[in-house]
Amino acid sequence: AEADQKLKQGAVKVDGARVEGPCDGQEKYLKRGQEHVVEVGRRAYLYVTGRRWTKLAANLAYDTPTPYGAGSATMDDQQVFMGALDRFDFELAGKKEKYISYNNYHFTDRTACSTEKIVATKGFPNPDCMRWEPHRVWVVKAKLKPEFRHLYHKRVFYWDEDGFQAGSSENYDKDGKLIRMANSTSYPYFEAPGMHSTSNIYLDLQNGIWVSSGTQTCPNCGEAISTEPV
Repeated sequence: AEADQKLKQGAVKVDGARVEGPCDGQEKYLKRGQEHVVEVGRRAYLYVTGRRWTKLAANLAYDTPTPYGAGSATMDDQQVFMGALDRFDFELAGKKEKYISYNNYHFTDRTACSTEKIVATKGFPNPDCMRWEPHRVWVVKAKLKPEFRHLYHKRVFYWDEDGFQAGSSENYDKDGKLIRMANSTSYPYFEAPGMHSTSNIYLDLQNGIWVSSGTQTCPNCGEAISTEPV
């Protein structure tokens, strides 16, 4: 009963659609995240259109591959960082100036940048659709605790000084090699008000795969986030 109550407290609902074809949403999922994620875990439900049933997704946490990353990202990579804090030691390492993805209105405007245009380049999103700006960022370093396992042994986050939805991450393996990066394509969300990340760009530097997750430039794809109680 206590775990059920904690699950309801501070919960955030995230709806997503997986795109298999050019603009065809074939799978959808509902994810519930909450501040008590260590105690009660994350609840995620997957709906498969072809089979017409919904099931509880298995263990979508930590370094489990995200369903929408094509093997290029973990669940902890979502929104650049999402999940429990218990497996890493975190250190606030100060501030620096860094180019980060910012004011990316084209990622929400399919007339300016269609999905086909965004993915037209190899190895990274089409530069005509991306905007980068120098910003003061908080540098946060994370080191894996000895008693835990994880694909990443070191992580470095760069969070915009003015908006927590804007930022990027560098992820290193056990040998200290940079293997993956993540960037949020953020823009001001004046209706909230605040910052919003419309998409996340995952780059796997080992095999050259990159993925844009949550892109809103085609019908029936992307993510919808609600902070209403669920």
